[in-house]
Amino acid sequence: MKVITIETIQLAISILTLGGFIVIGYRYFRDPDVKAEQDINQIKLTCKSKHEVIDKSIERNANDLMLIKENHIAHIEKDIRDIQLDIIKILTILEEREKNK
Repeated sequence: MKVITIETIQLAISILTLGGFIVIGYRYFRDPDVKAEQDINQIKLTCKSKHEVIDKSIERNANDLMLIKENHIAHIEKDIRDIQLDIIKILTILEEREKNK
């Protein structure tokens, strides 16, 4: 039977301590990377959803702008026609007054 001596116990404790330091050192350098990777993935998801909302908003605004342009162009054309008719009426009235003088 083997007798456990103080040197054997000290060797075992030293090996366990060294292993503990290795594990702690590994986790010390690995954990920030894992956390950063999780943060980056969360930011990517957030950015993707924000971009989708912005794209939809831009598309909606572009469609609204097209409708506004079409609507305003129709109104402007109508106003121009009305002004032309009014000018013709005024010219006709002026010509009649000139003839009556």
